[in-house]
Amino acid sequence: MKILRSILLFSLLLSLLAPNLTFAFDGQVLMEKQVKQGNAFEVKIPKNEYLSINGSFMEQPVKFFEFEDEANWDDPVSRGVFLDTVIDNKEDLPRLVFENPYLDIDKDDKYYREILLATQLGIVKGNYVDYVRLFKPNTSVTRAEAAKMLYQAYNLTSLKREMEATDPEKYETLSNQTFPDLTKNHPLYFYMMECVKAGIFKGYDDGLIRPNAPINYNETEIIVARATGKDKIAVDMDKDTEYYRALVGVDRRWEPGTYYLNLKLENEDGEMEYYTEPIEVLNTEFITQSFRTSADDGEEDKTYLLYDGSQDRAYEKLYEAVATTNDSRYYEEDFQIPAEGYTTLGFGDILYINGIYSGSHSGIDYANETGTDIYASNTGKVVLAEFTDFWGNMVVIDHGENLFSVYIHLDELKCEVDDKVKKGELIGLMGTTGFSTGSHLHYSVMVGTTFVDPAQFYEEAK
Repeated sequence: MKILRSILLFSLLLSLLAPNLTFAFDGQVLMEKQVKQGNAFEVKIPKNEYLSINGSFMEQPVKFFEFEDEANWDDPVSRGVFLDTVIDNKEDLPRLVFENPYLDIDKDDKYYREILLATQLGIVKGNYVDYVRLFKPNTSVTRAEAAKMLYQAYNLTSLKREMEATDPEKYETLSNQTFPDLTKNHPLYFYMMECVKAGIFKGYDDGLIRPNAPINYNETEIIVARATGKDKIAVDMDKDTEYYRALVGVDRRWEPGTYYLNLKLENEDGEMEYYTEPIEVLNTEFITQSFRTSADDGEEDKTYLLYDGSQDRAYEKLYEAVATTNDSRYYEEDFQIPAEGYTTLGFGDILYINGIYSGSHSGIDYANETGTDIYASNTGKVVLAEFTDFWGNMVVIDHGENLFSVYIHLDELKCEVDDKVKKGELIGLMGTTGFSTGSHLHYSVMVGTTFVDPAQFYEEAK
């Protein structure tokens, strides 16, 4: 599963745009900043002293669950860790004479000295929030923010001159390089491009440079080594291993733009702390599909199911089934495609039935002969297995931590409620029950009550 992770730092302007925002929370929120319509992203917050965390996104509740995780080279680094790495690899450090200007750090903080030295040297300045100067040592660092810190910390001019002298052709190529996701109006464009010219940052294979993506431990080791000319440097990986984790779904029908993840945290003193995290929802290109229903070849015309309340009753059953979830994940592997067949409708397809707009498709349709085996896409517990007028025979599996898979239009059910099923276990046979124009499986994945693209959970999506 693509796990999506990072944090945004806020300005006074953002507090004006989000009037309920407070900045008491000083934790590290690991998540992606940009997510496409219809996708899901993961949020991780070190447990620290917090007793509980609740949240909401797009007017839907966000459920957090406790889990343990080992330090991972793919995890984003915090500002404190990044500056510790920068300062540890900087020569001729001055004596610390700078007084602490930040309200959110003190001498007990692990990277107190490194943060104040970096401030004294002009590498960082912190942020003014509601007229209070904060540093936010536990928030993660974007690639562009890292570029600015490296530019302020090291003499990149000498690196560029050395490259220009030893390999002028390479220097010319780097100097003229452009990236579609890094435009001149990006606030940190200058610093990012200076690091590109110095050979510190390089684009990805897809031609992007991802200035707003978080820097992880592995990348920190690489870029600081390049900036200092060292073969290898060390990064402090002493980090929290207990987290709160939530999976968040982005509704496919929401317009692209900026939305807010709202967090409410209870500390060990029973006090509530609040935090708001902006998420940029990106456009997904959905295709338009049109088809007609008929009673040809003696088949029953089921068009009436669109208008007799059957659909509403089916959704009520579904939402009741996904109202509760297991507090831990049943699964450890990627999801598998649940049935053999060819795809007739994709996730998010814009549907016109009999010439009338009928919404967007909430899953993927796999067509094959009646009786084709249908398998659990991953390990979990069956929370619904019954017939509904609109969807026919359907199965819902809880995979834990608010993640569910849904199987619709089955000819036969091969499981019952409360069954524990393993990934790849037979749960039913393909059919055309309910509102259906032919034998197929409608397969959906839900985060809570939000439908998300099933394909992003397949191993093939990695």
